[in-house]
Amino acid sequence: MLRLNHEGISPEFKKDQKEYYFVTDNKIDNLEITAIPENPDATVKITGNNNLKIGKNLIEIHVISQDKTKEDTYKIYVTKTTNIETANANLETLAVRESLLNPEFNNNITDYKVEIPNEITKIEILAIPQSQKAKVSILGNNEMKVGNNYIQINVIAEDGITNKKYELNVYRRNEKEQIQYEQEKQYQAERLSAILEEEQKAKSNIKANEIIHNKNINIFLIIGIGILTIIIIIIINFIKKRKIKFL
Repeated sequence: MLRLNHEGISPEFKKDQKEYYFVTDNKIDNLEITAIPENPDATVKITGNNNLKIGKNLIEIHVISQDKTKEDTYKIYVTKTTNIETANANLETLAVRESLLNPEFNNNITDYKVEIPNEITKIEILAIPQSQKAKVSILGNNEMKVGNNYIQINVIAEDGITNKKYELNVYRRNEKEQIQYEQEKQYQAERLSAILEEEQKAKSNIKANEIIHNKNINIFLIIGIGILTIIIIIIINFIKKRKIKFL
């Protein structure tokens, strides 16, 4: 677990996420950090969280295993500023043409995965910052090799100091995977078409049954009216005969 005594750290903590960002005003000089390792016997050392200066600061959290053979370092890039608005290095929009980000874009998430077809060697990325005066640069989007590719999107805020890094893990399918993907896509399309066709048939059958049902009701209604009419005529004739007889 990693937590500050002030809200605003970005992104949300994940044990595999090693870099974080925090912007604060000039009233805060020290940050209290709670860092709890998975192994209670591991050692945690925190540096850089006191005497924050105006501008960019780096806080490092070192997690050292019990046997001292492994060490993980988490970094928090802290901008202390008199104008928080000029320290906005968030993206407003991040999208890849003809592909979907996993997970769905959220400016508080910095790592994404994308899968692209085998025939694509360069992807088109739309990266728009929240601040119109921020600058965006994209690295690693030249030649997508088969397999995993890593693209880095850097956002530099208006103040020229604050930055935030977004990363895309782009997986380009090989030829065999592409064929399998297209076959699966075709299968799913046919399956969806069959389901829709069955639903349409079911709706048509329901409608036809309703028509037949209504037709039968109309027939029975006509027959009923006819029978009732005959009965009324018989009654009327009977009454007339009775009157003639009595006369």
